Parts: sequence; structure tokens; C-alpha cells
Amino acid sequence: VLGICAYLVWIAAPLLAPGSIGAEREASPASPGSVAVWSDDQSRLLASLHEDGTVRASLLAEGPAFAPRSLTSADRSLTAISAPGAHGRVALGFDTGEVELARVDFADRVVGDADPAWVDLGDLRIVEGDQGATAYTERTPRGAWRVASVEVEARAPVALGAGEGEVRRIDYAINPAGREYVLALRADGTLVVNTVRTIRPLGGGEPTVRLQGRSMLIPETGDPPEWIAIDSDGASAYAVWADGRLIRWALGAGEPTIAEQREVAAQGAHVTLARMMQGGRTLVIGDSAGAVRALATAPNPSGSAPDGLELVETATWRPFGADGGEVRVLGLGARGRLVVVASGKGDLAALHMTSGKVVARAHAPFVPAALALHPRLDGMTAVAEDGRVVTWALDPGYADASVRTLAAPVVYEGALEPGFVYQSSSADDTAELKLSLVPLVFGTLKATVISMLIAAPLAVMAALFTTEFMHRRVRASIKPAVELMASLPSVVLGFFAMAVVAPAVGEHLMIVLAAFVTVPLVVIAGAQAWSMCPPRVTRTVRTLPRLLAITGAGAIGIGAAMAVGPLAEHVLFSASSQDLWREAGSVEPVHAADVPDWAVGRAVLSADEARRLHVAGFALVDGVVVRPVEPSDGEGVARVDGLRRDPPRSLRGMRAWLNGNIGSAAPGWIVVFALFVTPLTLGVRSVLGAGFLERVFPGRTRVVGAGLEWGFFAIIWLALSACAVVGAIALDRAGIDARDTILGSYSERNTLVVGLVMGFAVIPLIYTISEDALASVPANLRSASLGCGATPWQTAVRVVLPVAGSGIFSACMIGLGRAVGETMIMLMATGNTPTIDLNIFEGFRTLAANIATELPEAERGSTHYRVLFLCGLVLFVMTLAINTTAELVRQRFRKRSAAL
Repeated sequence: VLGICAYLVWIAAPLLAPGSIGAEREASPASPGSVAVWSDDQSRLLASLHEDGTVRASLLAEGPAFAPRSLTSADRSLTAISAPGAHGRVALGFDTGEVELARVDFADRVVGDADPAWVDLGDLRIVEGDQGATAYTERTPRGAWRVASVEVEARAPVALGAGEGEVRRIDYAINPAGREYVLALRADGTLVVNTVRTIRPLGGGEPTVRLQGRSMLIPETGDPPEWIAIDSDGASAYAVWADGRLIRWALGAGEPTIAEQREVAAQGAHVTLARMMQGGRTLVIGDSAGAVRALATAPNPSGSAPDGLELVETATWRPFGADGGEVRVLGLGARGRLVVVASGKGDLAALHMTSGKVVARAHAPFVPAALALHPRLDGMTAVAEDGRVVTWALDPGYADASVRTLAAPVVYEGALEPGFVYQSSSADDTAELKLSLVPLVFGTLKATVISMLIAAPLAVMAALFTTEFMHRRVRASIKPAVELMASLPSVVLGFFAMAVVAPAVGEHLMIVLAAFVTVPLVVIAGAQAWSMCPPRVTRTVRTLPRLLAITGAGAIGIGAAMAVGPLAEHVLFSASSQDLWREAGSVEPVHAADVPDWAVGRAVLSADEARRLHVAGFALVDGVVVRPVEPSDGEGVARVDGLRRDPPRSLRGMRAWLNGNIGSAAPGWIVVFALFVTPLTLGVRSVLGAGFLERVFPGRTRVVGAGLEWGFFAIIWLALSACAVVGAIALDRAGIDARDTILGSYSERNTLVVGLVMGFAVIPLIYTISEDALASVPANLRSASLGCGATPWQTAVRVVLPVAGSGIFSACMIGLGRAVGETMIMLMATGNTPTIDLNIFEGFRTLAANIATELPEAERGSTHYRVLFLCGLVLFVMTLAINTTAELVRQRFRKRSAAL
């Protein structure tokens, strides 16, 4: 066991270790004036874009420079450059008001034989062209030659359709679907946003670029913004000033409008950098105080922005310490959320923008003018103003995993609030991995608690009945039969839960819930009736008939649930007249003053918000808040009458109430409280003591005493039921809805189904160990108790049960460990949704099910792979804690009972 634990630690521990960086290496110098640099996949070639619009490439190792390629012409002057990401996309702005889009890329091809024109440089060879070197080659392990070259594709310049004067600032974004956007600021203060359409002739030839643009004016605030940016969805445009001002425009279907204005620099600091991250959805801000901030838009329908979005600061870091100098340059990678930032003192830090982990640090011999992360994230390159180049080998380790992402709430891209999210796969390389283990641990504990609430009382009471009230011969048959339940494979139980139990519970939900009330009541009523029988009758009834009588009482309880459940559902969860009016379309607009504050101006509501609006007596129809009214025309009355006679499924039953289509909060609270009335009644009866009625009514006969006991139980039960109804109405009046906490929308594979099936799987284990513990209690203790006048039930509960407490507790803890580690039932019956939700009608995902689902597809050695082993380690620690606690408690009980 220790070996397994050590192996899990060995696999999972590197997740929290920092990365490493190799020694500084000087590379072939580039030309001065670089504004952006890129490296190829093999970290051999370096391409750089310069202030004059020239693209130059060279080997990082010592060798000749490649032939330069100019993206400009003599008849126009370059006034703005944007190289937004690590994929070589470039946008140029000119004094003529035109923009040009280009792409700098690295191409690989494999050839069979060497070419005499190649220049031998040892393990590399250079391909010489008319203008100089154009590519390099190296021999592959199979003897062929791989030829790598730099390709530059420039599309013809196209004029902007709005504004006047030169292009002052420009930004370029492309989303994973290939849609392109260009944002340009002209000399007259016009900000133009364009959607790019590239038309490629079928017969070949130069592609044609067309811009479909809209414009807005920069507010009169003095100097123009230092930086502009557009997100890759084309939904927002940004302008950032050095003094910390930021303006966001909403780029909806209509005219662009200012959505937000805010300050993004720390007090006393100024902005030194503003750039969109790879993926184009997060804006990175660097300031003179050394802080790096990440901001992204998130949906906020209740906000004031016209597009329903709000700019959220997802995180802030100071990678260089309190006095490390201002943030100067940002280098992006081709994938992931890793970036490299440089300070004004030449310090470099590779930083993961989600986890906040500083992967590695380095110091450049100059202040970098441009930075690049190599495509495979195995190195980084810094270029100085004078053209000096320095590279470092980089091992980022597991940058996207940290204590913060594994166990703390994180504000992810597109989220308004911090949260615990597990999402191990993403749609593209630039998206965030969400690896919080909290939803998985929560799901594991949720399943375990619900299962144990069902299994532990049944198993322990069954063991007590078997040991204390069954004849030995019957017990010899019953115990193996119960233990035979454990022989069913968990995969069979999981399939049964998925194919049989889940549909049945969903179809007859109210009957299942009613059974939790009727079955205990019928069994208790049967017990009271049994106590009223003469002793000469009860003594002649053997064990097997008693067991059959108890089974019959349970069957009667189920039959009562089948009768009571539909009736209760009809009474509690029928559509009201207002619900029918709303469904029939008989509504009227509501004055804004009468609408709840949180719903004012909302065009779209979530399911929970729509339910809250229904509870308040309103509805949202076509973006307008309306109130149901009684129809006055014959057609409307006929529609309502038809709905009342045959309501649709969406307006009928408890599931309709759970999904928020009908009803107030009171019926749900009544159901919840009803589940606890019977246990509370037994608790009150136990607190008052067995001799309470004897003291109140002395000298009673046995039959009268039994009748009084039953009447007293009924009075307590009815009183608590009345309190439950009053409490439900009070909570409804207070606006507290159970659908916001322990109840909610209904999912067919949910916690209740898992609890029922897992309870069936755990009962045999708890029963067997508890029965053995109870049977091992010395017989002389029972005899002494009976000799003192105690009844068999009093002896069982007050003598045998406490003495066997250590074994029973151990049985429950072992059952708990069994529930924690269950895989197949959780995998097949839960829906595998990693959420944190107390709703018992919602699914979840457990640690064990997550490992079984994802480990076969995880890349060996990846962050995901090691996180799954960390899940195993957490599961190991949980079961170890459970078993250790069980052993400590067992030893304590044994010491207390040692003298017996």
C-alpha cells in the first residue's frame, strides 16, 4: 500500500514543481529595429519583422541571413504595425489610409537527395537562391532531407472606408474559425473596425481583400490612445491610454457604442503595454509598477453594458517583485496560456496566465525590444534594439497546474465570478484547461453521504433485528442471503441503475419520495399494533412469520405511497390559474416600476432567473416582462379550459415544479420537511423516554398503554407536520426557495438514483460486519439486562448496541470507504457532470469515475495525465483518513468495553 502511495506521489508531485530554463546562448544577430520575432517548430529559424516593414530570417545558430522580403512599397509610408500573435499574422497601416494584411510562416518539406547548391554547415545545409539564402536543410533519422524555409504572403493593400488621414494604430485578430477582423485608428480620431473577406480566384491568381467596416470616434480626451485591440470574436474593441484609461466598444449588429470606461493601471503607475493574448479573448495590461493584469469580457445580463458583457479582471501578478521595474515587452506562444514578459531592467519571466505560476526566470544582457516563445514552448528568444539575439532552452514543466487552479476558485476567461471548474479538454490550443479537483471531491462526498444516509440505518437495524430477534435457524438462512447481495458486480448495478432505476424514478418521482414517508409510518403502526396483541399470541408467533409480517408492512407502505404520491402531486404541484393563463398567452405588459430590480432591462433570462420571475408572478415574453391576466375573450377562455383539462407535461407534476415552470416555493418545502417528520417524531419520543406516559398515566393496562403510545406518536407526528406546513409557507413568504439549494432542475441520472443503487451495494458490507459485532457481545450482558426487567428491545438498544459500537462504527466507515471508491455505478448513473450543486436531482462526477473516464485518453506524461493520478492520490488519502478514523474510534470503544 505504501508502494502504491509512493508511486502516486511520484507521478503527481511534478505538477507543483516549477519549470526550468537553460543557459543563455547568443544567436546570430538580427537587423536593428525588430518589432516582432517568430521561431520555427525546430527552434532553428528566426524570422523578424522590422519597423520599416521588412521581414528578415536567419538561423539561430551561426550562419548567413536569409534574403529579406519587404512588405511595403516606395509610394506609401508605413505608419502602424500589428503582429498580434505567435502565428505570424501581420497588419500594416500606411499614410494613404490603406491597410495591408500579411502572413509570415515556416514551411517544411522532405526531399530524398541532396542538392549541389546547398552550402554545407556541418549538420545543417543552406539553400542558396538568387537573392541569397532561402532555406536550410538537415538530414532526418531515415536519411532524407528536411527543407525548412520562411514564407511571406502579402495581400494587396486595401483602403479603409471611413475616416481621414494616415493610419495611426492598427490591430489584427483571427479566430479559430478563420474569421478575420482589423481595427484601425486614423489621424482624425476615427476608429474603424473591419471584417475581412478574402476572395481567392478558382483559376489561381492573387487573392482579393475586401473590408466591410463600421466606424466610431475616439472621445475628445487629448492624446490618441497608445494601444488599440479587437477580440477574435469581433465583439469588443479596446482603446488604452498610457495614463490608465480604457474604453471598450460593443461591436454588435448595429452601430458600435461605448460599453465601458475604466482605469486599468495601479495608483501612481502608468500603462506600458496592452496586447491581446493568443486566442484573442484576453487583454493583457502591463504597467510601470511591474504588474501584469489579464482582463476578459464575461456575460453579465444584469449589467449596464448594451451588449450584456462586462470586462472582468481575471488575475493580477507581479512577476518581478515589488520593485522589479516596469513591464516592457510581452512574448506569446503559439498554444496554451504561457507568455514571457520582460522588465525595463532586462529581467524575463515565463508566466502562465491562468495558473499564475512563474515557470522560469532569466536575465537578458540588454532590454529586449521583442520576445518570442518557441512554438513547442521549448525555448524563448529575446532581440535587442541593436539586433543582438539571445535564446534560452525552456522546460515549462506543468505550467497550467498549480495550487490555485487545483484547489482555489479561479476567474476563467468568459466567467464573471471565480469558480471551481473541471474541464480537461478544450476546443483549441489557446483555450484554458480547467483542472479544479474541488467539483470531483464534492461529487464524491455528495454521493457518499446520500448513499450512507440510505444504507447505514437499514443495514445496522437489519443486523440488530437479525441478531436479537431472529431464531438461529432463520438467521442462518437470512444472513447468507443478504451477503449474496454483495456478489452482484458493480457494473451490473450501474447498468441496472441507468436502464431501470433512473427511468422509473423519473416517471414516478412523487411515489418514490412518498415511500420514504409511508413505509416507516406503516412499519411503526404495525409495531404498535403488535404491542397491543396478547402475550400468548405474540409468544407463539415464530421468527419467520414475524419477518414476513414486517415485509408485508413494507409492501403495504409501498402501496400507500402509490396511492398517496399521485394525490399529493396533484394537490401540491398542479398548475395555478396564473400558470395556465401564461401558457395560453393571456398576458399584459408590466410597468417598469413593478418589475423586480434585477429583471429590469433584461432581454434574456437563465432558467433559474425565469423561475424566480414566475414565482414573483411575472414572465418574460419576447424581451418584455408581462403579467398573466384572466382571458376575457371566448377563444382565450377555451384555451385555458383545454389546458386545465389536459395540462401539458411541462405544467404537470413535481418535475415541472423542479424545472421552474409552475408553482411557488411552499410545495417543495412541504415535501422536504415531510421527509424528516417521521425521524424527528421518533427522536422526540426517544428524548421524552419510555416511561413518560407511565408517569403521566399511571396504572394503565398493557393494551391501553399501547394505545396511548400510538396516540402520543400520532399527536407528535401531526404537530410536526403542521409545523412543517407553517414553516414552508413562512419560507415561501420570505422568498427562500428550496430550488436554489437542495432541490433544482431534474436530471434523469441524479444523486437520488445513485443513493438508492449505491445503498443497495453498500448494505451487505455494513450488515455483515455489524451483525458479527452484535453477535460477539457476551450473552451474560443480555441476561443481566433481561433479569433486571428490561424488554428485549430495551436490551438491544441500550445494552447490546453500545457495546458493539466499535464494530458497528467500523462497519459504517468501511461502507463509507466502499462508497467513496465506487467507480462503475458512479460512471453509469450520475451523468458525469463535474458541478458543485446540493440539488439531489442533479448529477455529479466523482474522482473514481473521472479516472475511469479520462485516463485511457490522456496523453502519457501530460498535465492531464498527472492530474488524473493526483485524483487517485486524493482518493487514496480520503480512504486512508476514513479507515484510520474508523480504527481510532474502534480502539476507543474497545477500551471502554474491555471490562465487559
